Amino acid sequence: MEALVREKLPLLTHQALEQNMEKFIDELEDGHKRAEVEMAETVDEAKIELNEARDRGVDDIETWAQERLGEFEGDVDEVTKSAVEELEDKTMTLKERLHRQFRGQCRKMRRVHERVRRRSI
Repeated sequence: MEALVREKLPLLTHQALEQNMEKFIDELEDGHKRAEVEMAETVDEAKIELNEARDRGVDDIETWAQERLGEFEGDVDEVTKSAVEELEDKTMTLKERLHRQFRGQCRKMRRVHERVRRRSI
């Protein structure tokens, strides 16, 4: 019996070792495949999050730009109104000045006309 054990033990030990190694390699390969799948899922999730963050950033920039544009348009409107009012004031002042000068010239012409009339009489 001892001879039989000595003869078969190395073979059984070798077979058990091969089975354990095959099982270990299978487990490693399965673990590697799971890790690859998990990594792919993580990369996909990261891409989605990155795209969402980019979209939010673009939306934020568009909102900011629209607000600035609205403020700029308001500023332009105010400047334009102010410029128009200033031009209207200057126009009115010039009209008044021209009217006074015209009346002054008319008075001078009346005086000259009256003098000429008096001399001719």
